[in-house]
Amino acid sequence: MPSIPIVDERAASGGIELHDHSWVMWGEFDHGTAQLLEGRVSEHLTHVRGSTLDVDASRVTFLDAGGLRLLWRALYAADRVVLTRVSKPVRDVLELSGTADLFEILDVGHLQLGTDAEQSDLAAGLDARGREREHRGREVLERPGRRAQLPRGA
Repeated sequence: MPSIPIVDERAASGGIELHDHSWVMWGEFDHGTAQLLEGRVSEHLTHVRGSTLDVDASRVTFLDAGGLRLLWRALYAADRVVLTRVSKPVRDVLELSGTADLFEILDVGHLQLGTDAEQSDLAAGLDARGREREHRGREVLERPGRRAQLPRGA
């Protein structure tokens, strides 16, 4: 499913880049963010039914039941959900809720949201090696907010 970038230059507290068979999540995923993005995420999930969905959750700084609900919806839509580079906040919620075993979790690389430099690189749209992330062929969904900035050049 080719997609066209939808970019809002306002600050965002959380968002998802929707690729053909992958998501890149960033920022805060609370009930409000999940509710705002739910319609487009549901539409995207109709295109991944019966296939594998890769979810990069390395840039998620907060996750509550609303964000967890989006991940659950992915579990029921896709044949397989693989969480890669899971941030500590996401891992903590999955473990505390008893849902970690429902997902396939792959920690690719060693990047974590630990240092200011790493957080700056992630917010700037850089990958673990400091290269710009690819921003073509995807759709960006975000919730207006106060903290994270949408990567420039998107």
